[in-house]
Amino acid sequence: MNDSPKRAELSDPAELAEQPLYEVRREIYSRAVGGWFARWRWALVIITQLVYYGGPRLARDGRPAGLVGLRARQV
Repeated sequence: MNDSPKRAELSDPAELAEQPLYEVRREIYSRAVGGWFARWRWALVIITQLVYYGGPRLARDGRPAGLVGLRARQV
C-alpha cells in the first residue's frame, strides 16, 4: 500500500507555476530597549570610548600617555 501522491500530481505544471518563489516581505519594526543591562551597556560604551579617544590626548612628561611603542618597548 502506497499512500504517496501520484507522480502526475507532483509534476502538474499549472500547480508549479502558481507557487511563489519568495515569501512576501514583511516589515521589521524595532522597539525601545530599557532596563539595568541596557543602562550598564551604554555606560561601559561611553567609558571605553573616553579611554580609547581620550587616552592619547593625556600628556605625561611631555609625551602622550596613551601611546605605546612596541618596537622600542616604550610606554
